[in-house]
Amino acid sequence: MTNKDHPDHPAVEKLRTGISSLDIIAKGGLPKNRTTLISGTAGSGKTVFAVHFLAAGIAQGEPGVFVTFEESAEDVRKNMKSFGWDLAAWEQEGKLTFVDASPDPDIETVEAGGFDLGALLARVQNAVNKVKARRVSVDSLGAVFSQFTDQAMVRGELFRIASALNVRISSGNKDLDEMCGGGFFRDSVTLVSGATGTGKTLTVTQFLQGGVANGEKCLLLAFEESRDQLVRNATGWGFDFEKMEHDGLLRVVCDYPDLSGLEDWLVTIQKIINEFGPQRVALDSLSALENVGTLKAFREFVIGLTSFIKHREITGMFTATTGSLMGGDSITESNISTLTDSIVLLRYVEMFGEMKRGITVLKMRGSGHDKAIREFTIGKGGMQMGRPFRNVTGIIGGAPMHVSPGDVERIWMQYDKEVDRRRPEPRPTS
Repeated sequence: MTNKDHPDHPAVEKLRTGISSLDIIAKGGLPKNRTTLISGTAGSGKTVFAVHFLAAGIAQGEPGVFVTFEESAEDVRKNMKSFGWDLAAWEQEGKLTFVDASPDPDIETVEAGGFDLGALLARVQNAVNKVKARRVSVDSLGAVFSQFTDQAMVRGELFRIASALNVRISSGNKDLDEMCGGGFFRDSVTLVSGATGTGKTLTVTQFLQGGVANGEKCLLLAFEESRDQLVRNATGWGFDFEKMEHDGLLRVVCDYPDLSGLEDWLVTIQKIINEFGPQRVALDSLSALENVGTLKAFREFVIGLTSFIKHREITGMFTATTGSLMGGDSITESNISTLTDSIVLLRYVEMFGEMKRGITVLKMRGSGHDKAIREFTIGKGGMQMGRPFRNVTGIIGGAPMHVSPGDVERIWMQYDKEVDRRRPEPRPTS
C-alpha cells in the first residue's frame, strides 16, 4: 500500500512547476497552497525557476504575481524574453502583474527604529486581487535580509506575508468574511464564543452552508442539541440540512457527551473523519465536553483534534458557551484560546432597555481583521450585520455601558494631557 492510498496519510495535492523532470522527482510538483523555498547561489537559476513556475500557471489559466526585491521589473522583463516568455504581453492581458520592491540605486537605505512590511503586504494583496492570482513568486528573500540588521523582524514579517497568501474560504456570511480580512484560512480552527442564544449554532450552520455551496463535504458534531432541533433551527434560518445530507455533502452526528471518555471521543471523531472525508468540521460545543474528564484531558483532546484536522487541511470551527448571559471569559475559552487560529466573540448588549447582539473578531492569526464590535440581527437567511456600536464601552467584559459623545471627548482630552505630561522634555541643543 502506498502512502497515497493509506487513509491516515492522504496524499498532499501538488501543483506542477512546468519543469517536467522536477515534477517527476517531486512526485507531481510543489505542494499546493503551501510556501516553498528555492535556495541556490548567485547565477544558479532561482529567478528563472520563479518565472517558469508562473509561466506554467499562466499556460493553465492561472494568473500570477512576481514580487522582486533585487532586479527591477524592467530588467526581469528583458532577461526573460530570451526564454521566450513575453512578460509584458502577459501583463497587458491581465495574466501577470509585478510588485517592484527593488532598491533604488540613487537612494541610500537607512534603517531607523521599528518598522514592518505592512505596506508591502498591502501591495502584494492588491496585486493578487487585481489579476485573481493563483501563483506568487518572491525573488529574492536574501536581498531583504541583507538590507536590515533585525533578522527576527524580517522573518516575522515575511511569515506574515506568506500567511496572508494562503487559500481562504468563506465563513458562509459575506459580512463576517470581510471582518476576518477575506474569510478563514483553509487549514485553520476558529473558536466561536458566546452565551446561550447569541448565535453560535447559527454561525456554525452558516459555516456548513458555505462549504456545501462550494461543493465541500461538511461534518457537524453536535453535543448540546438534538438532531431534530438542529434541523428545525436550520430550516427556520433558510438552510435545508436534510437536502444537504441527501446530496452527500453533510453528515450530522449527535450524541450525549458523557457516553464516552475524551480519549474515546477523539478516536471516534478521527474514525468518522477518515470515513467521510470532510473539508469542514464543526463541533458544537466544546463546553459540553469539558466536564467529561479532567482539565488536562480536555486540553489534550482539543490539541489532538486540532492537530488531526490541520494535518488533513480541514477547516474547523468550535463553539464555547460563556457562563454569564452578558459574556465575559468562559472556562473553555480561556483553556483553548491559544490553540485556535481565530476567535469570534458573540455578546448581548443592553441598550436603553433593549437587548441587542454584538459580534467582533478578537483574533485572526496571520491576517489583519476588523476591530469593531458590530451589531447583528438573526432572521431568515441567517445573520444580518448592522453598524458598529458607538459610544458603548465594556461589551467584551460583559458590562456594557453607554458613554455620551461629550464624555468620550473628555476622556480623549484627559488621555492626550496624560500623554503630553509623560512625554520627555526635549534636550537643549548646543
